Amino acid sequence: MKNLRNQKGFTLIELAIVLVIIGIIIGAVLKGQDLIQNARHKKFINDAGRKFEVAVWTYYDRMGRFPGDGNKNGIIGESGDSGSVYTDLVTNSKLLSSTDNPVTLGSFSFLIGLGNDGGTPKKNVLVVCPTTDGSSCNTSISDDELEFFKAFDTA
Repeated sequence: MKNLRNQKGFTLIELAIVLVIIGIIIGAVLKGQDLIQNARHKKFINDAGRKFEVAVWTYYDRMGRFPGDGNKNGIIGESGDSGSVYTDLVTNSKLLSSTDNPVTLGSFSFLIGLGNDGGTPKKNVLVVCPTTDGSSCNTSISDDELEFFKAFDTA
């Protein structure tokens, strides 16, 4: 009979402990990446969406109408309106600067605009779309860009 006491190696318990530790480390790294992505999305909302929201409501408080609502019926960008959202927010009131649009975050750029949905009755909307040239909306949205849109609170 061989003497097994002189053999060297790891026991099954030691190997199991190492595997559990590796699993915990991998789980922490994956969760960390998820938290970083969520932080990027929230930064976009705070930097872009809230800035425009505050500018619109500040303009409304000061002027008694929404920017781009020249006939004061409460609908932004309606046909026949003499108002321009850009002129009202950037040129006239100076609530936003011309560099606020498009909004760039890392490799992503988005255009933000105000208008109405064209329905009956018309409702004012904040329009956000991805852009590559800084002046027009892309016709398709990638999965990564979609995550930014999901971060918006639509309430």
